[in-house]
Amino acid sequence: MKISVKKDGRRELLILFPSCLLFNPLVATCAAGIINKCLRDKGVLDRNITAGQLHQLSRTIMKYKRRHPRWNLVEVHSKEGDDVIIRL
Repeated sequence: MKISVKKDGRRELLILFPSCLLFNPLVATCAAGIINKCLRDKGVLDRNITAGQLHQLSRTIMKYKRRHPRWNLVEVHSKEGDDVIIRL
């Protein structure tokens, strides 16, 4: 994963993060607990999201990444010339 922030056409910040560390079963298990707790506290969701569901989602994202290596998750451009790009 690559997070790039540009201000007035110049790169201000570049963060490189290995996607395999973000999309793995351990993180899916931890994220499921955190997501369920937050959604129950806010009253948004009445059933749980399982770790298996998040693990399946992460496997699907990694398969997609292999087929489309330069896929942008988020791409924001402002009028002032600031750009934020999060690439998988």
